[in-house]
Amino acid sequence: MMTKAKIIDTAKTILIVVLVASAFFLMLKAIDLSPAQLLKSIFDNEPASQDNLSSDRNSVLLPSVPNSVMLTSQDGQHYAVKYDFALKQSIFASYTAELGEALGGATQMESIDTSQWRKALSGTGVFFDYLYPQPLDAIARYLGTEASSVLEDLLVRRLLLSHENKKVVLYFLDEDSGGCYKLGTSMDSGSLDQKIADSDLIQGSFAFESDGGYSELDPYFVFTGENSRVKGIASSAINLPSEKSPIPFDIFTINQRASSQHSESDGTVVYREGTDGAKSLRIGSNGSILFTASGSYGLPVESANESPTLNECLSAAAVIINGTIATQAGSAEIGLIGVENESSGGVTLSYGYFISGIPVRVTNDGWCARIRVSDGKIVRAELIYRQYELLDSDFTFMMESFACHTAQLKGVDTFLAYVDLSNAPSCNWTQK
Repeated sequence: MMTKAKIIDTAKTILIVVLVASAFFLMLKAIDLSPAQLLKSIFDNEPASQDNLSSDRNSVLLPSVPNSVMLTSQDGQHYAVKYDFALKQSIFASYTAELGEALGGATQMESIDTSQWRKALSGTGVFFDYLYPQPLDAIARYLGTEASSVLEDLLVRRLLLSHENKKVVLYFLDEDSGGCYKLGTSMDSGSLDQKIADSDLIQGSFAFESDGGYSELDPYFVFTGENSRVKGIASSAINLPSEKSPIPFDIFTINQRASSQHSESDGTVVYREGTDGAKSLRIGSNGSILFTASGSYGLPVESANESPTLNECLSAAAVIINGTIATQAGSAEIGLIGVENESSGGVTLSYGYFISGIPVRVTNDGWCARIRVSDGKIVRAELIYRQYELLDSDFTFMMESFACHTAQLKGVDTFLAYVDLSNAPSCNWTQK
């Protein structure tokens, strides 16, 4: 039989264990980690902030890597990568720390002219082209940091990390105004210069530097000497509903039992709620979804202010995409390809599929999702389900020089894309 003293000691031990466990789980809640995530970060000897970085990436849905990366050495020689996805991932990862710190630590924005911008492109640095303009503060979030306030609401497709007076300098083109800008930072450029010196890539060039007569082509098109081959893909449409793809009533707050329902001649099923069907969800037989809502029936965008910021709209759109088409995308990822601001204050966000960094066109405009926000609510969402698989075989595409000569004759910009507008996907040069 336990003595009174032993009973008291046992009770104290149990109380201590309970208190420690409570503190442990309160800590997990505070840093938004599950026990498994925390243990993984401990035993993998990795900081728990890596999970938070992943969370930021999931909440903005940008392309995981730029469309092209160009390094310029001290002697002015360019080295580029566009189509080798694994290599491009590795190169981009080498400079994310410098890019993130430059975006977060930019102190002053200075307007420069085109000649200064092109001179900077010819000097030592790292050039990134995302193909589609991206919000700079969203890129910073994707990289796990916060952008400087001077970069708020700027949409940028092309950036350049360079140096001046032994400090890192960030250059970019503002896609809205067409202006060129330089941002100073307090970051020492020694690490950046050394990484560039140690790189070993295929030689490249900009179109504006070429003597091949590309006056009508995008002057910052990046030419590379890479092989004209990419992985083949297989595509399949997702028919809703299915065991793995239920109709996302909860995402769009549709009450299946309370809503009216009818089918159309093409197989589309329509669910309606509210006065005169103010909120509706159309499920196409071809794997498409159309959500529309008016007035108070829209889906509120969580915001710290009366009107949501672009980043808050991106986060709200990511919730919808991550809960629908992203679950079935297979080998594809989904990234932002367009931000269309309205004079009324609304915004339409467009997203596309990407496979190994190459955009996939499932519509003529390239989008697989379009989400419109108006008066702080999501009032329209169009989604196209596709599932992709990388094949062992390759697709061969026309050499860059030939494709650019054709684009030059037409006076259009061109880029490489997977095209999935029919039953047989291909990889071709296309135009925006």
